[in-house]
Amino acid sequence: MDIYLRSYFSANTAQLEVDAALFSKALENNDPQVFKKIMAELSISPVTICYPWFSGLFVGSVPTEYLNRIW
Repeated sequence: MDIYLRSYFSANTAQLEVDAALFSKALENNDPQVFKKIMAELSISPVTICYPWFSGLFVGSVPTEYLNRIW
């Protein structure tokens, strides 16, 4: 947990920005049309997409008392 997820919940968003950039590159390589629509036409940044997605990791798969500790 500390190695992989703690950085998503800290004030420093450097790791999130790196992972969002990787997500953006993967989207561009796998579906250029969706990439163009989201990033160019709608001007949505990869961080805007990834933050709620990554911060919600494990919500449905861990017991509530552990989820509260994670968040």
